[in-house]
Amino acid sequence: MPITHTNRKGLTYYLCKGATRTGKPHYYFALEPKGEPVEQIPEGFKIGESATGLVFLNAVRQHTLLNLGYRMLA
Repeated sequence: MPITHTNRKGLTYYLCKGATRTGKPHYYFALEPKGEPVEQIPEGFKIGESATGLVFLNAVRQHTLLNLGYRMLA
């Protein structure tokens, strides 16, 4: 079953996979399934939504300085 996300406006978006010119995977959301449907969210990414309702994939970032600060306090 492909990954879908319904935004705040009630529109359902499908996560699709394409390829860049260099052959790397390119993930995007579309109103209709296009390209290769994606069954699982890629590791290191999460689904986000803009204020206007546009759905996108966001890279999950680790805050190394924040984690370092917590280690120093412990």
